[in-house]
Amino acid sequence: MTTSAQATVAKPATAPRSCARAIGRYLSRLAEDCGDAVPLFREQHNPQWQLSAGGSWMGGFWSGCWWLQAHLSGRAADRARALSICRQLAAKLHQDTQFRSMIFWYATAPGIALFNHPSCRELAAAAARALAQSFNERLSFYPLGSALGGGPNGPRTLNVDAFAALLRLLQYGDENTRDSARRHARSVTQHLLADDGNFYTNASIDTAGARPLGRAGQWARGNSWGLLGLASAARLWDSQYRDLAERHCDLWWQRHGQDFPPSQQDGDPVIPDPSATLITAIAMYKLDGGDNHWRDRATRLLQQLLDSPFFSWNTSSGEARFFGCSFRGTAGGETLGETAWGYFFLLQALLIAAGAIDPDTI
Repeated sequence: MTTSAQATVAKPATAPRSCARAIGRYLSRLAEDCGDAVPLFREQHNPQWQLSAGGSWMGGFWSGCWWLQAHLSGRAADRARALSICRQLAAKLHQDTQFRSMIFWYATAPGIALFNHPSCRELAAAAARALAQSFNERLSFYPLGSALGGGPNGPRTLNVDAFAALLRLLQYGDENTRDSARRHARSVTQHLLADDGNFYTNASIDTAGARPLGRAGQWARGNSWGLLGLASAARLWDSQYRDLAERHCDLWWQRHGQDFPPSQQDGDPVIPDPSATLITAIAMYKLDGGDNHWRDRATRLLQQLLDSPFFSWNTSSGEARFFGCSFRGTAGGETLGETAWGYFFLLQALLIAAGAIDPDTI
């Protein structure tokens, strides 16, 4: 899909529902151009989206976008598109990758929570069963796996990215599977969470012990994936994880509450990652206990993003777009652009802010 000229002299009012509908208009046009392929990302200076027939690790977010859009629009066609993508992803059930949890959680959870769709429930249960087979019983963790970039070290790698999705998806398994989720959460907090509130992205684990790789907090979105996982654990097992989640979200707020964190701490040039702020906002919405403390902070982060140059309106078409996702581009370096997961999390945050979905829905 190629981009069109952007008429962005002034943004309309950024009411959450209005923003979500404007994004939906853009995604509808994108879907028509992509056909059956999944749009993965578009680099900011490239007019073409990178497409994938199988969806890579982002296919679940594309399906999830359409469940959220269907909830907002009420259109049967949007529900049908979400379900069609969901079924298309079933071919990945037995790939050796922890990213299956991201694929199947974000593809099925909105369909279950918002539409009670039996096909989504069946697929979530099948994914939980398939994932459970990869649990390392001896070392008490779910390994990254060898597929989708995990490589030969993947079976020995504890990774933070899918922390939240894995915990939630495994709840559709049996008692042993649900217990393995608790054990994995303990391993993440023990081996990937540093005392200063930052997360390591990976740790190498074997019978000799665990060795964190790289530097804690090096990658902004890795920190945000970790916070989302802690907030999800707090939702599942309140007393054990709530204090930990709140403490580390507060540390993040003290560091980055007024700006977007750099994607890489030693990046040259420094590239911000607004999508890391967005994922942290979702984590904070999940921590809301009714006193609005965390909800207010999350909404401030969301508004900061909507007011930034990374969120744009085309005033002639009424479409809105989000360019604030940092990722490794086709040339190998960090770049900014649009992604399927960026649109999913932005729609999720907007619908939470509008009161249209509960923070624990997904």
